[in-house]
Amino acid sequence: MVEKKSDVKHEKELLEKRFRILAERYAERIPMWEVTNETWQPNVFGSFLRRDMSPKPSYNVICDLFGREWRTNFDRDAPGGRLSFRGFCGTYEVEATSNGRTVKRQFHVGRENPRSIGIMI
Repeated sequence: MVEKKSDVKHEKELLEKRFRILAERYAERIPMWEVTNETWQPNVFGSFLRRDMSPKPSYNVICDLFGREWRTNFDRDAPGGRLSFRGFCGTYEVEATSNGRTVKRQFHVGRENPRSIGIMI
C-alpha cells in the first residue's frame, strides 16, 4: 500500500475530530483495538503506525491529546495552606512542603470520590 501525504493528513484530522467527540461523550475511556491499518482493516482511516511501526502524523495527535492537552500537571504555592485545581478523573500525586517538611500522597479523582482531600504535614 502506497501512502499519500494527502491521505495521511486527512487521517490525522479525522482522528483528532473523532477523539475530541469521543472524549466529550465518553470521558472515562476511549477504546482502541489496533494501531496499524494492516492488522485492522487495510485502506481504512484510523491507524497510528505504519507497517514498519514508524509513527504516522496521527500518532502525534494521540501524544498531544493524551500526553499534553488532557493531562493535569502544575506546580503552585498554596497560600494559607489551601489549593484547588480542576482536573481529569484519575490518580494524582501531590507533594506538599511546609516548614521544611515534605509529604507525598496519592489520591484518586472520580465521579464517586469526595470533592476535597486533606493532607496533614
